[in-house]
Amino acid sequence: MDLAFFHNSLAPYGRWVHQSVYGDVFVPRVRYSRWRPYQYGHWVYTDYGWTWVSAESFGWATYHYGRWSYDPDYGWIWVPGTEWGPAWVDWQEGDGYVGWGALPPVVGFDASYGVDFGGFQVGVDLVPTAFVFVPERSFLVANVASFCLPPDRNLAFFGRTRNITSYAVVNNRIFNRGWPVENAQRVIGRQVPRFQVADLRTADPRARIQGNRLALFRPAVNAPGQARTAERIAAEARRGNSPVRQAVRSGFQAQAAAVAGRRAALQRNQRGQAVLNRQQAANARQAGRQQTAARVRGQERNRAAVAQATQANRAQTRARAQRQQVAARSQAQRNRQRVQVNADRRRQQAQRPQHAQPPPRQAERRQNRPQQQAARRQEQVRPQAQRQQFAQQQRPARQQFAQQRPQRQQQVAQQRPQRQQQAAQQRPQRQQVAQQRPQQQRPRNRPPNGSGQPDQRRGHGGY
Repeated sequence: MDLAFFHNSLAPYGRWVHQSVYGDVFVPRVRYSRWRPYQYGHWVYTDYGWTWVSAESFGWATYHYGRWSYDPDYGWIWVPGTEWGPAWVDWQEGDGYVGWGALPPVVGFDASYGVDFGGFQVGVDLVPTAFVFVPERSFLVANVASFCLPPDRNLAFFGRTRNITSYAVVNNRIFNRGWPVENAQRVIGRQVPRFQVADLRTADPRARIQGNRLALFRPAVNAPGQARTAERIAAEARRGNSPVRQAVRSGFQAQAAAVAGRRAALQRNQRGQAVLNRQQAANARQAGRQQTAARVRGQERNRAAVAQATQANRAQTRARAQRQQVAARSQAQRNRQRVQVNADRRRQQAQRPQHAQPPPRQAERRQNRPQQQAARRQEQVRPQAQRQQFAQQQRPARQQFAQQRPQRQQQVAQQRPQRQQQAAQQRPQRQQVAQQRPQQQRPRNRPPNGSGQPDQRRGHGGY
């Protein structure tokens, strides 16, 4: 396969552009502004040393062939190469962190002595913001992107780290020693699993782990005679090609400047946010004071309204008590007047002549009434035969009482003129008493009749 295979396979995941120094380079399509190579994936220890297993679709090529650089116009760019490796990174260790950064095109590899930096200085040309740092205990997690530090945080402790990059050829294989596996086992407290790298026959960008085997797609790639590859650019840099070194240096300096610019912008935003927060806090305090003042004014109005309502209730209570006292005094006066009137009436009635005796029939009825009631009660409890016997015994007395009825009626008729004469004699005296009585003292239930005649109803002794 030639470099055209890279063009066709990686086209869906980015774009190919022509760069003046490196030639045709690949610009991946990423979604994060802080994206860096070798960030999304995890490390596996194989017979090639530390091998990067990428979680990105283009990682099978960009993290095992060629080199990475930074361009001010395009950002991170990948320069294709023909030599496969487990990972082309620079390693740093220290201060409890492990970091790695993508090697630039000026760094080559020779089987006799390993990595050739060609005068390239780590930390100066390859700036700290290009590295991915994770805590040592998180080195073997499934996705290191969840534990890596932001690029601007690398500046704080990069000076306390040391370079531990080490590549060699073991059994005709490029072996990436990197962070010593003994250190990894000491930190995680267990044995680091070992895997054997196997080849995938099909063009599958995803790595597969089956048992202790790591299957990767790593085809052999050839480059035409005039094609620009990472290996040829590194050879030019070793021969003193200053434009390549200058491009790498200026690119990573631009990357550091971009990170610094983002950090400065973040700081400006934080300062602006702090000022805004202070202003919002001041506004909130002012609003709180205004609300407190309004609440106090409302409470004062409520207290005033309550006091006014209490005063009105007290006034109503006093007025009601006064009305009740007046009504009680009036009622007591009326009671005294009523008692006086009743006393006068009783005194006048005592001075009046006695009424005629009631007719004999009524007197007899009244006299016989208790006996009749006792007899009726006895009849209710007696048997039927006894009631009939009692009725026969009482029949003569009833017949005699019925025979005497005409005599009683005659006696009543004879006594009627005498009672009328007595009433006529008492009428002037009653009229004189009625005229002397004040109008408000007259009983309400016995008003005088309209004719001025004495009231002849039974039980009424006046008008």
